[in-house]
Order: sequence, then structure tokens, then C-alpha cells
Amino acid sequence: MDQTRIFGPFFATIFLTLAVWIYMYARRISFITRSGIVPGDLAVPGELARRSQPAVSNPSDNLKNLFEIPVLFYVLVLYLFATRQVDGVYVDAAWVFVVFRALHSAVHCTFNRVMLRFLSLPVFNARGVIHRGARGACVFRRLGSFIRLGAVSRVCGLRRVKWPCPFAKHDYFQGRERLAGERARAAVAR
Repeated sequence: MDQTRIFGPFFATIFLTLAVWIYMYARRISFITRSGIVPGDLAVPGELARRSQPAVSNPSDNLKNLFEIPVLFYVLVLYLFATRQVDGVYVDAAWVFVVFRALHSAVHCTFNRVMLRFLSLPVFNARGVIHRGARGACVFRRLGSFIRLGAVSRVCGLRRVKWPCPFAKHDYFQGRERLAGERARAAVAR
């Protein structure tokens, strides 16, 4: 499978963030010009939210939301691409995430029915939807190990362990010794 297919939902989420940002500023600028507020009066943090109606402040709240869970989505997409684990399930799950995130933004920026937003949260934030059940738990376990071991283990050559996941697609090497042994066998085979 083409590993770059995962970047479709990745850039769609970035585009969604940009669209909400533009919508937020359009709502804010029209409110400020209609109400005659001097922009200098809004220099205090939270002052615009205090003076404006929810229809003006909700897009700002949604923009803040788009820098929470979607950031983890970006990290996960980059991890899947870097480890060459992208497959159809992940691409489809990423598109599901984008669709539900767009629906959440549409509700939050317009009529803001809180229960509708609340009921949709488990759907697009659940690890099971993003990564389909037990296989997803393996990805998150790998991601946690990847972050803990990080660049220090790669630079120092620390011993890595096999991923404790029966659904793992790849047999990750256990340190540089195994990799060196495979290279030596390949050189002899030539």
C-alpha cells in the first residue's frame, strides 16, 4: 500500500483547523465593527469572550479544541508513516476521525448543541475507532515505548525489546546485535 495515503486525512484536518480559524476571525471582526468596540479594549485576555455572544466566542473555543486531540492524531499519523505501518484500516479510520472532527466543529461553531457534541466525542476520540480494537492498543503501546526509548536508545544502542502485541505487523529488532547479524548474513549470501 502507498504509505502517503495517510496524509490525505492529515492535511484535511489541517485544512479544517485553517477553516475554523478563518471563520473565527470573520465572526470576531464583524462583531467588533458592529458593536463599535475599540480593539484596544480587548487587550485583556478573555475580554472578548466576556463581551461577545456565544456565536462569536464558540469558534474560538473550537479552535482551541483543534489543538488538543488532533495534535495526537498528527503524531500518530507521522509515527505510522515513519514506521511504514500504514494500511487501509488506518487510512479509513483516519478519514472517520476527520469526518467526526468536522461534524464536531460544525456543531460547535454554529448552533452548539452541547449534548450532540458530547455524544460524538467518544466516537471520534476512542482508540477503538481510530485504530480498531486490540490492534489499536498495540499501536498506542508501541507509541508509548517509542516515546520512552526515543532518540537516546537509538544513539546509545540500548537494547530494545520485541513489542508485546500479537497483532504487530513487523518483527522489530532487538538491538544493534541482531541488525548487525542480519547484515552479515546478507553479505555472506551475496
